[in-house]
Amino acid sequence: MVELAVEASRARVVAAARAEVAAGRLPFARDRLAGLLAQHPADPEALDLLGAVCRELGDEVAAGRWWFLSARDDPEADAARAAFLAAQAEPWKAANALRVRAPAEAFPDEVQVRLADLVSEVAAAGGSWVPGQRAPLTPSTATQTRSWTEPFLIGGILLSTVGVWLVGVITLVVLVVSAAS
Repeated sequence: MVELAVEASRARVVAAARAEVAAGRLPFARDRLAGLLAQHPADPEALDLLGAVCRELGDEVAAGRWWFLSARDDPEADAARAAFLAAQAEPWKAANALRVRAPAEAFPDEVQVRLADLVSEVAAAGGSWVPGQRAPLTPSTATQTRSWTEPFLIGGILLSTVGVWLVGVITLVVLVVSAAS
């Protein structure tokens, strides 16, 4: 019974979004679909329609984000997915930008292959990611090189902190001694 109500609600939101598109109110359709995907992150119809709405709005990168998670397979979707990946520059940035909120198994087979490829690319860059969980903000620190200036920066911050503390203590002592005299 609950599943039927959820499906009916989902269908009403998609129908309302389609009506917004037909009326030329694309930003409203985009917002409705984004809200639906917050509740149903692997909804194939909403993902495909939101990609199309973003493309109509002229946002190729956003269209690529949504079509990355959609089974849509045509040159337009491929170009948008390529634009999305190019805009991210690094695989871990693409994983973060996708904001996948469902496990890979919730998506169609084509999407699962794309997600598995991205998981491998993130791993090759030194990170780890499981779709449906937050991607790493950066690759693991084991693959990052540290600058020779970093210890000096940390030392300078510590020295400044100690210096400010000492000035405060000396000022307090001077105030106490002058008040006592």
